[in-house]
Amino acid sequence: LPRERILFAGDVLVEDGVTMVVDGGTTPLLGALAQIEALQPAIVVPGHGAILGRPGELVARTRRYFTGLRSDMRAAVEGGVPMRRALATLPPADETRPVSLNSRRRRNAVRVYLEEERAYMGLESSP
Repeated sequence: LPRERILFAGDVLVEDGVTMVVDGGTTPLLGALAQIEALQPAIVVPGHGAILGRPGELVARTRRYFTGLRSDMRAAVEGGVPMRRALATLPPADETRPVSLNSRRRRNAVRVYLEEERAYMGLESSP
């Protein structure tokens, strides 16, 4: 709702800053976060969680999480660390709750490791 500066973010933003990158990748996600910032919404309705009156904090937290994860996975790939070992630093996924925080973190790490591996092999670029 442009006049009211209310943005419905869908799953680009979730309450804890750890959305899942299931389809697409982190480059489009980070681009979407930049677009949200440019719009300067007063209120954001995230895909899951409470309606936010200060959305800038959640956008920044989400960006930090994904840029940090990309950096970690890029270092692992460039260092020849196998995915299994790179994931060993994360808590295990919750088998009974596929969208729990630990499950989302693990799924994101797998996805980002594969993104960085493809970029390293020259199959895709990664910013």
